[in-house]
Amino acid sequence: MLITEETLVAGCLLPLPDHRIPMPMPPWPKPISCVISGQDHHLHLVQPEANAPRESRKGLKPGGITLIVGAGAMGRIHADLALNYKPRVLIVVDLIAERLAN
Repeated sequence: MLITEETLVAGCLLPLPDHRIPMPMPPWPKPISCVISGQDHHLHLVQPEANAPRESRKGLKPGGITLIVGAGAMGRIHADLALNYKPRVLIVVDLIAERLAN
Protein backbone atom coordinates (compact mmCIF):
# COMPACT_ATOMS: atom_id res chain seq x y z
CA MET A 1 0.00 0.00 0.00
CA LEU A 2 1.29 3.45 -0.87
CA ILE A 3 0.84 6.20 1.68
CA THR A 4 1.23 9.88 0.86
CA GLU A 5 3.81 11.97 2.65
CA GLU A 6 1.01 14.26 3.93
CA THR A 7 -0.57 11.27 5.66
CA LEU A 8 2.68 10.44 7.41
CA VAL A 9 3.41 14.05 8.38
CA ALA A 10 -0.13 14.52 9.73
CA GLY A 11 0.30 11.45 11.94
CA CYS A 12 -2.76 9.71 10.51
CA LEU A 13 -1.35 6.22 10.89
CA LEU A 14 -1.89 4.35 14.10
CA PRO A 15 0.47 1.65 15.37
CA LEU A 16 -1.02 -1.75 16.05
CA PRO A 17 -1.33 -2.05 19.82
CA ASP A 18 -0.56 -5.75 19.77
CA HIS A 19 1.66 -7.61 17.32
CA ARG A 20 -0.57 -10.71 17.72
CA ILE A 21 -3.45 -9.03 15.85
CA PRO A 22 -3.72 -10.80 12.47
CA MET A 23 -2.74 -8.49 9.61
CA PRO A 24 -6.10 -8.77 7.77
CA MET A 25 -7.99 -7.45 10.82
CA PRO A 26 -6.84 -3.79 11.30
CA PRO A 27 -8.41 -2.42 8.08
CA TRP A 28 -11.95 -3.61 8.95
CA PRO A 29 -12.99 -0.86 11.41
CA LYS A 30 -13.03 1.77 8.64
CA PRO A 31 -15.58 0.11 6.30
CA ILE A 32 -17.68 -1.07 9.23
CA SER A 33 -17.77 2.45 10.70
CA CYS A 34 -18.78 3.83 7.27
CA VAL A 35 -21.68 1.38 7.08
CA ILE A 36 -22.81 2.19 10.63
CA SER A 37 -22.64 5.91 9.90
CA GLY A 38 -24.54 5.51 6.62
CA GLN A 39 -27.31 3.53 8.26
CA ASP A 40 -27.52 5.76 11.33
CA HIS A 41 -27.74 8.92 9.19
CA HIS A 42 -30.37 7.51 6.83
CA LEU A 43 -33.54 9.62 7.08
CA HIS A 44 -37.05 8.34 6.58
CA LEU A 45 -40.41 10.04 6.99
CA VAL A 46 -42.95 8.92 9.56
CA GLN A 47 -46.60 9.91 9.65
CA PRO A 48 -48.39 8.32 12.63
CA GLU A 49 -51.87 9.27 11.37
CA ALA A 50 -53.27 10.34 7.99
CA ASN A 51 -53.75 13.97 9.06
CA ALA A 52 -50.65 14.24 11.22
CA PRO A 53 -47.61 16.13 10.01
CA ARG A 54 -44.74 14.03 8.71
CA GLU A 55 -41.60 13.77 10.83
CA SER A 56 -38.13 12.67 9.84
CA ARG A 57 -36.37 9.94 11.80
CA LYS A 58 -32.76 8.85 11.63
CA GLY A 59 -31.71 5.26 11.09
CA LEU A 60 -33.21 2.45 9.09
CA LYS A 61 -36.92 1.96 9.66
CA PRO A 62 -37.63 -0.91 12.06
CA GLY A 63 -40.21 -3.19 10.47
CA GLY A 64 -39.63 -1.53 7.11
CA ILE A 65 -38.19 -2.72 3.82
CA THR A 66 -34.41 -2.39 3.46
CA LEU A 67 -32.85 -2.56 -0.01
CA ILE A 68 -29.09 -3.01 -0.41
CA VAL A 69 -27.65 -2.55 -3.89
CA GLY A 70 -24.42 -4.50 -4.21
CA ALA A 71 -23.44 -7.72 -2.48
CA GLY A 72 -19.70 -7.16 -2.34
CA ALA A 73 -17.84 -6.69 0.92
CA MET A 74 -19.57 -3.43 1.88
CA GLY A 75 -22.98 -4.73 0.80
CA ARG A 76 -22.57 -7.80 2.97
CA ILE A 77 -21.59 -5.63 5.93
CA HIS A 78 -24.66 -3.47 5.24
CA ALA A 79 -26.91 -6.54 5.15
CA ASP A 80 -25.49 -7.95 8.37
CA LEU A 81 -25.76 -4.68 10.30
CA ALA A 82 -29.18 -3.81 8.83
CA LEU A 83 -30.59 -6.82 10.65
CA ASN A 84 -30.07 -4.89 13.92
CA TYR A 85 -32.96 -2.62 12.82
CA LYS A 86 -35.19 -5.69 12.44
CA PRO A 87 -36.52 -4.94 8.96
CA ARG A 88 -39.67 -6.73 7.83
CA VAL A 89 -37.93 -7.45 4.51
CA LEU A 90 -34.23 -7.29 3.60
CA ILE A 91 -33.48 -7.27 -0.13
CA VAL A 92 -29.94 -7.54 -1.49
CA VAL A 93 -29.37 -7.20 -5.25
CA ASP A 94 -26.24 -7.37 -7.39
CA LEU A 95 -25.43 -7.63 -11.09
CA ILE A 96 -22.81 -10.29 -10.36
CA ALA A 97 -24.73 -13.50 -9.65
CA GLU A 98 -21.83 -15.18 -7.79
CA ARG A 99 -22.04 -12.55 -5.06
CA LEU A 100 -25.62 -13.58 -4.32
CA ALA A 101 -24.85 -17.32 -4.20
CA ASN A 102 -23.71 -17.37 -0.57
